[in-house]
Amino acid sequence: MSRGRILKGTALVSSGQMAGRVCTFGRNVILARLLGPEDFGIGATFAITVAMLEMISDLSAGQLLIQAKDGDKPEHQYTAQAFTFVRGAVLGALILLCAPLIAELFNVPQATWAFRWLALVPLMRGSFNLDIQRLQRDMRYGPDVTSFCVSELIAMLAAYPVAKAVGDYSAVLLITCIQVTVWVVLTHVLAERRYRFGHEREFFNRMISFGWPLLIDGLLLFGAFMGDRVIVAKMYTPTLLGIYAVAISLTLTPTLVLARVAMAIGMPLMSRVQDDSEQFEERYRLASEGLAIIGGGFGVMMIILGTPIVHLVYTEQYAAAGVLVAWLGASQALRIQRFAPIIATMARADTKATMQGNLARLSGVVLALAMGLGGRPLWEIAASAVVGEALALAVLLRRLKVKHGMALRAGLGPIAWIGLALAVSVVVERIPLVRENFAIGIAAAGLVGVAFAGAVFLTSPRLRGEAGLALAHLRDQRRGGGSADGVSDAPTE
Repeated sequence: MSRGRILKGTALVSSGQMAGRVCTFGRNVILARLLGPEDFGIGATFAITVAMLEMISDLSAGQLLIQAKDGDKPEHQYTAQAFTFVRGAVLGALILLCAPLIAELFNVPQATWAFRWLALVPLMRGSFNLDIQRLQRDMRYGPDVTSFCVSELIAMLAAYPVAKAVGDYSAVLLITCIQVTVWVVLTHVLAERRYRFGHEREFFNRMISFGWPLLIDGLLLFGAFMGDRVIVAKMYTPTLLGIYAVAISLTLTPTLVLARVAMAIGMPLMSRVQDDSEQFEERYRLASEGLAIIGGGFGVMMIILGTPIVHLVYTEQYAAAGVLVAWLGASQALRIQRFAPIIATMARADTKATMQGNLARLSGVVLALAMGLGGRPLWEIAASAVVGEALALAVLLRRLKVKHGMALRAGLGPIAWIGLALAVSVVVERIPLVRENFAIGIAAAGLVGVAFAGAVFLTSPRLRGEAGLALAHLRDQRRGGGSADGVSDAPTE
């Protein structure tokens, strides 16, 4: 695979994910400002409900189509589509039947009717065309990016008039249905293969074998990444849930972008060399170091600038989210670093590794539950996520060593740099002048971030080598040449 194609694929996925998530973030800002913390908090319970059921029933059929060497066969795709549709229908029925129980769980019985209508969401999502995922085998991301971006853009544009017209939490439900409907329609319009169902027993068995650890992982994933929101929803008021949801949205949105980009680019590249230990480790190290720069830089920004950003974007009614953003930003920096071992293990079909990592991540939720039962302030629940992410990362690195023979030092260096960057950011944020002046805060965050990124870059010959080759390719493209395009699958020294 040519370097030019890799660069183009990376640019397309990155820009598409960024554009789509900006629209998602914009939609949430509009809804949060117009509805207020209480109604926005109730609306957050809709996302929690759908995420819970989808995470605990996901066999990752689309990822298998990408990972499997014969995943391009039409019969495989049709089998995966049949399963996905049945899964969506079952989830929809569960939400419809359990709507009163779900509303009672979240202490919002007045929203029972909304949970019944929420059953449409998984039903619609289950009917999407998996061809947009199959095409990613060859790094063809256009249909996936287009369907995602356009649906999110339309949802954002609809947010203001719908919220103004409705004026309560039902606006969140309506906007969610609009986004899902547009997305599903576009997956069919942009697909190359017609939407069909099939049942190839051998591939279905492979789906079960590939996906059952991920199925268990889905339950763990929900507990790891949604458990704190369930705790806040159950043990605190809807208003505080709204504030917590704002902090989550501000810190999680960039991470979701990066997760999608890292998986879309990393899976094909690492899967291609899964049987070559030397190239595999080189690509893992490169991914780990690159993600460290991104994750550490994000953590620096959230710690130093979290509070003023909340005031600027969400207004003073969400001011209490500022300290939450700092803790959640630090946890997301560690989560971003986890993407490297997650992609590496999945590229070798080791889906149990992710399950073990998320099991360790639950330690943060257990700690958060203890905080909630004790009536502790919200920032302590947010801080619990840092503990969980650190343990999860340690478990994944251990798995790479034991199962795949990769030295621990391959991942420890970037983690050390991240820890140093976060520690320095905490010290800088405590300086009164940085706290009181937004412009000085931006300058301080930029200085710490650039110093951190430079340190990682200068100590990584792999990053420097890749950067040099990428620049050479861009120069050749401008000159009309192509000599830098023929490096395909060779490792970078």
